[in-house]
Amino acid sequence: MFKVVEREMARQFYMGARVPAFIRRWSAFPKTESAGVDLAADNAEHDLCKAEVSAYTNSTNLLALYDSRSSKGNFITDVSGHTKLDLCMEGLPLGWNHKDFVSVANNKAWDHHSINPGMDAAQRATSDFAEGASDALNAVKPAGMTSVTLVHGSSAVEQAIFAAMAQRGNGQRQTALRFSNSSCSNSILLSGLMGLDWPEVEYPTTAQEEERALEGARQALAEGNVSAVVIEPTSARSGHAVSDAFVAQLHGLAQANGAALVVDETNTGCGASGKGFWQYSGAADYVTFGKRTQFTGFYTNEAKQADEMFVAGKMIDLQRHNIIKSAMDSEGLIERVARVGASHLAAAESAASKSGHIHGVRGSGTSLWIDTSSPEELREHLSAHGVLVKANGSHGVMTKPSLTLEDHQAQHLVSALAKFSM
Repeated sequence: MFKVVEREMARQFYMGARVPAFIRRWSAFPKTESAGVDLAADNAEHDLCKAEVSAYTNSTNLLALYDSRSSKGNFITDVSGHTKLDLCMEGLPLGWNHKDFVSVANNKAWDHHSINPGMDAAQRATSDFAEGASDALNAVKPAGMTSVTLVHGSSAVEQAIFAAMAQRGNGQRQTALRFSNSSCSNSILLSGLMGLDWPEVEYPTTAQEEERALEGARQALAEGNVSAVVIEPTSARSGHAVSDAFVAQLHGLAQANGAALVVDETNTGCGASGKGFWQYSGAADYVTFGKRTQFTGFYTNEAKQADEMFVAGKMIDLQRHNIIKSAMDSEGLIERVARVGASHLAAAESAASKSGHIHGVRGSGTSLWIDTSSPEELREHLSAHGVLVKANGSHGVMTKPSLTLEDHQAQHLVSALAKFSM
């Protein structure tokens, strides 16, 4: 009898302890987004922390030592209390500490998969993973695709090429046609394979160059043994975009020569272009995805069986994808990206023209590619004005905002660009 009473008392104690524990957990997340950039605090603590980090590693590219308890939405707060506009948000499509992610902070399933995040579903999957992943990925499946393959890591383009080669295996040496100056031509594996003299065509930047690129592709395909043609709708390296008509004609050329068209949406998918969940909506044989979608893999219409699915990835990826997709729908984020992106590009172009040290600005959705001969100086200038951007090699800088960026927030970048001088 006493043991029963003891157990009940213990149960009541832990049930009562849950409430304050949940309250403490919820209070760890900021409730409101900053009204704007705030650089009033001094740099002492941030500089001290960065010096400590520099003692162990190269911190040249370190943008900020942030305080996750204060960062919210499109603004990041560093350890000195500065609030800056964060335009490096590929990994956080909804921004910092979005309410829909905070709402699952006490969810048992979320906790379970957060505690065990490294479980690859290709080897060990929960009983509901395949069904959940199938539902999620079928909901955004590009038109004409019949199956999807999830892959571990970031090798979706390579795996799609190998799948296309497997479909066309005839004992001969097979190659893939790529477009230079695009990120799909810059992967570790493909760079190594380029030593095998795979054909390459320059990524077009104008309508006239599209004609030349089609002719180059036609010649490469005519030489034979090309199993796949790989193209990004917008080059992640340069920001130049090809027309849908160009991609459609490229698909026709590939089909006529027994090759598959692989459209790489790794950087343009999940609403980033503002044109839809995917930037390109025309015919293709493979569509690869990753980054903002949380999953990595490819769709295809060349599968032997309709609605076939090959499982990989992690359950936490599925949960993140579902939260992001739900917020995209409920908040109209694709439409927001299109609206803000158009005005943001126009304002950035106008500001850049006042600088005299910026040579060009291109945009896709709310992402920008800003060309300058002094990229490091521009990056430091923007950071000093409370705006964090990504380096783009020797070309300049680029921005990869969250899908939630608003016009008044983007204005901080525009104002800082107009003040850039050497």
